[in-house]
Amino acid sequence: VDAMAHNEILQIVVFSIFLGCSLTAIGEKGSAIVHALDSLAHAMLKLTGYVMLFAPLTVFAAISALIAERG
Repeated sequence: VDAMAHNEILQIVVFSIFLGCSLTAIGEKGSAIVHALDSLAHAMLKLTGYVMLFAPLTVFAAISALIAERG
């Protein structure tokens, strides 16, 4: 968790590789974790889509507020 908090990419990549290899090695027992992580990835992509959908509106609102405040 500390590596993710401090943006240490190499440690995150190495951990991900080890996790993937170990889940592959245990076979069917690890499929529940793989499916859960896949569902989490799809949910995060959907959330990113929603954020990108509303981004132009929020930028417009921020610029409008700035223009209204400063003229």
